[in-house]
Amino acid sequence: KIDYWIIWNEPDIDAGTSWSTWAGSEEEYYQLLKAAYLAAKSVNPKARIVFGGTTFWADTTNGRKLYLERILERAALDPSSKANGYYFDIVDLHIYSRSWDMYDIPMSYKEVLDRYGIRKPLWITEANVVPWDDPVAPMPPGGYRATLEEQASFVIQGLALALAVGVERVSIYKLVD
Repeated sequence: KIDYWIIWNEPDIDAGTSWSTWAGSEEEYYQLLKAAYLAAKSVNPKARIVFGGTTFWADTTNGRKLYLERILERAALDPSSKANGYYFDIVDLHIYSRSWDMYDIPMSYKEVLDRYGIRKPLWITEANVVPWDDPVAPMPPGGYRATLEEQASFVIQGLALALAVGVERVSIYKLVD
């Protein structure tokens, strides 16, 4: 009955750090992705496996390749991978704070996929900028926060930029706090 499965949340954030949800290695993530793909497709041929939503910044601020590319490097060593679409159907991104990132970051992921000759839809399942002046949940200004008016602009601009780069689906998280 379930056709879409997102395999983990932000596995690119280093284990033991703030916001970390994945303590496994890249090899273990690849094996999880492969097992999920094979299991889901065996009982539901319409099932679609979504590569776990990644943050982009966890990798780029640490000067390393994107998590997607590191997993694809591992997948390239598996002779069954290419014939099975590298064991995922969709790539998921999480993008916060700057509207132009809704274009630039998906473009970076497209470039990684292109290097491997892969065409997959891109989704952004988490996008937003946190308002500091929300009357229900006020926060101190600064950091990567905005006013409510700027947040509204982020949504409009971000959606337009995501569509321009070819992102298939976008969702705003949290739409209501």
